[in-house]
Amino acid sequence: MTRFDLVLKGGHVVDPANGIDAILDVAIVKSRVAAVEPDINPRQAEALLDLSGKVVIPGIIDPHVHIRNVGHRNMTKVGVVTAVDVFAPMDDVLQGTKAFGTGMNIADITSIHHQIKEPRPVRAELDAMLDDYLASGALGVKVIQEPLPHETILNTIVAANEKGAYVKLDCGVTEEGSNLLGLKWIVGAAGSDLHLDVAHINSYCRGQVKDPIEEALDAIRLLEGKENIQSESYLGVINGTSGRIVGGVPLNGCTRDCLRLGGYPETEEGMKRALLDGYCKVPERVGGETLLLEGTEAFKAWLKTDQRTVCFPVNLPSVAILLATRKDSKKRFVVNAISTDGGSTPRNLIVNSGLALVRYGALTLNEFVVKTSFNPSRMYGMLEKGGLGVGMDDDVTVLDLERGRAGIGIAFGTVIMVDGVVVGRGGTIITTEKGVKTVKASGLSYDVIDLNQCGLYT
Repeated sequence: MTRFDLVLKGGHVVDPANGIDAILDVAIVKSRVAAVEPDINPRQAEALLDLSGKVVIPGIIDPHVHIRNVGHRNMTKVGVVTAVDVFAPMDDVLQGTKAFGTGMNIADITSIHHQIKEPRPVRAELDAMLDDYLASGALGVKVIQEPLPHETILNTIVAANEKGAYVKLDCGVTEEGSNLLGLKWIVGAAGSDLHLDVAHINSYCRGQVKDPIEEALDAIRLLEGKENIQSESYLGVINGTSGRIVGGVPLNGCTRDCLRLGGYPETEEGMKRALLDGYCKVPERVGGETLLLEGTEAFKAWLKTDQRTVCFPVNLPSVAILLATRKDSKKRFVVNAISTDGGSTPRNLIVNSGLALVRYGALTLNEFVVKTSFNPSRMYGMLEKGGLGVGMDDDVTVLDLERGRAGIGIAFGTVIMVDGVVVGRGGTIITTEKGVKTVKASGLSYDVIDLNQCGLYT
């Protein structure tokens, strides 16, 4: 008689949350971890996966992505099990998961700009926006890089804090800009009383104010000891920004910054030259894969619509390594998590680049799991994830260290990826009690978290 739905046999289990670093079996019953033991009898399993020689870790969580439909596949095939979209309206996330879902767990933080059109909304508008976002199933609001004045940013943080909603900031500030100065203002304005999550710290360490390494060290000093501020950084060299031109000038300030950093004029002509020279690249879906087009092909793709995403190589690896590995005096990571800002953009590098840091010795395998699973789970209050203790969600990423990549992805006990081949469908939406009605009506599976337990508020 079987006791378990699935047993993961003989893998090296690395689970810092539960102090596990050993060859063990993991048993699953009804999407939960039922046992973690040295030698579970295979006859007790309905199904068995022999993972000898592989590493079994809690499912990888990407805390900052932009899914846009194709992102489901891009993330799943590289071992990501849970992802948080930080832009799209919740209805787009629900519809995209139904149509393109790969079995992942998906949460959403909706951009302020989907509902607030004026730069200085009154408090009642912010309250109504947050109520709408939470009721839609989202976890909270993102204040995005289109610059907003100090007043609006602070009022949004205060409103979100009072409602217990998640609030994530892209440091695009009207007065300072999207750079180290914007980060410095936000950290200073938050003090120790306001609770927020600062997105992709790399973006403020690109050499716009001083040398990039000096900027990274300044960012670390700003964030160190800030218990009320969560943060993440990525390992990718390229960014993703808007290629839209209005009146002969790139509309997005980040795009203008990237052109200037590459020595190009901040104009439409500068954009054309950057594309043809290969400095600016264009992501394009080709045969089920997302590729980065260069040169003439990128220029032609951009001409079809100047509103598509474009990518610039503006993130220094030396900065990425520093932000990913730096610890404070208490031996805790200053920047909480590794993200990608990927999804639809082909920079889903948590496993490939993260394991490169492990091979180099910049991170231990335990630390890699802390940065890519445990810490992100605590940032968002996903307390049943980030570990493989008995009773926790059976979200698993299986690593093949020899090849430096993920070999299997499992979400809620269901295999969704094997050797880069996506086999999952649909998905589970992570929401709050306020969003259950909407998510349930979509027909998708859902999981409820309590934001009072997330890293912003505990």
